[in-house]
Amino acid sequence: MPVDIDMDSDSDIHITEPVSDKTSRRISGKVVDENGMPIIGASVSIVQDSLNATVTDIDGRFKLLVDIDGEKPTIRISYIGYETVEIPVLNGTTE
Repeated sequence: MPVDIDMDSDSDIHITEPVSDKTSRRISGKVVDENGMPIIGASVSIVQDSLNATVTDIDGRFKLLVDIDGEKPTIRISYIGYETVEIPVLNGTTE
């Protein structure tokens, strides 16, 4: 079964303003199942930098600090029993 991203207005995956320089952004979001329930402990990483990873919290939320360097990041989300998905982040939101 696929992992869905909750796209409600309060939980979109998005890129915020620069953190320390023009190439760093904070990406955050919420991972939910097909019923809208949060997935706790899902692995969330940046495809371009596999060492930059985290797991979702008890509410399915995650945060990552990403160095963009002219490249649009792609988020990889995986969890046992679910299909791994890769989601490009473009213009501040996922597509």
